[in-house]
Amino acid sequence: MAHYPPPWTPMASSPDSSLVWIQYMAHFLQSCKYDQAREIAKTAVNRINFREETEILNVYLAWLNLENAFGTSDSLDEVLKEAVQRNDEYKVYSQMADIFDKSSKVPEAERIFKTLTRKFAKVKEVWVRYGLLFFKHSRVEDGRYVFTRALKNLETRDAADVSAKFAQLEFKYGDQERGKTMYEKLVSTYPKRIDIWRSYADQLTRIGDIPATRALYTRISTLGLKAKKMKPLFAKWLEFETTYGTEEQQGLVRAAALKYLNTKLAEDETVHDKIQEIKSSS
Repeated sequence: MAHYPPPWTPMASSPDSSLVWIQYMAHFLQSCKYDQAREIAKTAVNRINFREETEILNVYLAWLNLENAFGTSDSLDEVLKEAVQRNDEYKVYSQMADIFDKSSKVPEAERIFKTLTRKFAKVKEVWVRYGLLFFKHSRVEDGRYVFTRALKNLETRDAADVSAKFAQLEFKYGDQERGKTMYEKLVSTYPKRIDIWRSYADQLTRIGDIPATRALYTRISTLGLKAKKMKPLFAKWLEFETTYGTEEQQGLVRAAALKYLNTKLAEDETVHDKIQEIKSSS
């Protein structure tokens, strides 16, 4: 059965819509007319209004997917070079890495990540995704080396976030004990980072280490942080015990929360009394 192009073209219907252009490309791809699909892509990136940056990028990404699946390494490199010149460089390389990863082209994805880490060494997401590539493809030592390089290149304020992400990778793909050690160092260094405490508890729960999770929540309950930080942690702990514990253990959570509140009230009263004392003596 012959395939004919639709009775419309994007130029007439929605000239600035990447979705319409990509659907037009897909029409030709369905009948293996790759050259025609390429021509549509070429036309689209030149016809779409230059101010519609997202729409142009979308077409380039579709074109890169086309070349990755049906083209040659030369044709792909040519489109990639053009895409980088005409779009946000980070976005193009980032998406290209994903395209290679999803098509199990690990060496190619690695090549793109080397470019990303060279050009965007201060972007923490680059290092995390680069490490993930290695961890999930059983190249754990390479992933750990990426982590070491990340800490050398990133700002101090980003080090904790990246360390937590790599600790998660250790839990999921590497050595769980190593992951625990990384988290212990983090919570010791950043005891007020509630997100890290919660992430640690989530990883322990995920691997089914219920006693360790319970012990961690007990430690968290003694932190004495502000109520707005402690309230969600107690709620998370109670949710955990509702799923994995007994009514007695749920009662212990409520008791710990009550103890925390009473301690905070006592501290507030002490502060109030001291303020009144200062006012009276002045």
